[in-house]
Amino acid sequence: MSKYFVNRKVCPGCGHEGSAQILSSSFLNRSLSESIQWNFAVTGVDIFELVKDVEYQLHECSNCELIFQKNCFREEFMGQLYQLRSVSPEVQARDAAKPLDKSAYYAEEIVALIKMLNRNPGDIDVLDYGMGWGHWCSMAKAYGCNSSGFDVSEQKKEFARENGITAIDDLAGMSFDFINTEQVLEHVLYPQDTVKMLGESLKPGGILKISVPNGERIDRKRLLDSTSSAIDSLYLASPLMHINTFNHNAIVTMAEKAGLKPVRMPVKCQYSNLHLLNFKQGVKTILRPLYRRIMRTTYLHFINQGAQEGIV
Repeated sequence: MSKYFVNRKVCPGCGHEGSAQILSSSFLNRSLSESIQWNFAVTGVDIFELVKDVEYQLHECSNCELIFQKNCFREEFMGQLYQLRSVSPEVQARDAAKPLDKSAYYAEEIVALIKMLNRNPGDIDVLDYGMGWGHWCSMAKAYGCNSSGFDVSEQKKEFARENGITAIDDLAGMSFDFINTEQVLEHVLYPQDTVKMLGESLKPGGILKISVPNGERIDRKRLLDSTSSAIDSLYLASPLMHINTFNHNAIVTMAEKAGLKPVRMPVKCQYSNLHLLNFKQGVKTILRPLYRRIMRTTYLHFINQGAQEGIV
């Protein structure tokens, strides 16, 4: 195994040792290499030289059904790659896409969480873990919350500080009423440890939001279908990038092992800030809370066990 890689022998979500192999292939396979090119060419690092002797292996946990890549970049090296990606104009352009839709979505979400916690915004401490360029933090601050963010990229933390956001380097000794993780845990080498750490950073009654791509949509037969779009077919398990492909059960199992329990956001809270930007956006805004309540989605909230009952 290359010095840049680690082999995850147990499920990174629940710690179970049993898993079944779904797929094993060279990283130089056409579809895999196209996905790697899309994600890592912007770093300037010759990833193909690093992966030429390593296999892309997808396994499915026999306990929680998390689909995970066994061979992944080590945490320190992946952090370096994310730093390089953050300064790429191409990636920055992707991150900046559809700013109005994103802002409206963040506003909708933050108003809902304020209603859910039923407190004055100035009394609510929030953290965006994996904040990127701090847009969610900025929106939370605009609504009056005490807003902090964490990111592995030093450039993004500095950008946040320049824009009035508290960017933290270490969560030790800190506690929050709400922690946001949006499209983060699919990239994390040991997500169970991360969720446990975040759970310990919640105040009694504090809420952790986990939102990741829904792996229940994954089509194993099309993963390496050369006739389909490589990027589309591999998005949910993109090599070395989306190293964890979650489903509803995998998230709940992981959170419960961290001492957290699921809690539903009241529907009335989710309709507190209805943004009808256009017909399509309006329909999505109206249907989204019902879809999340009825379907087994991968957009979930969990409550610190020390919380008082009352959220229904």
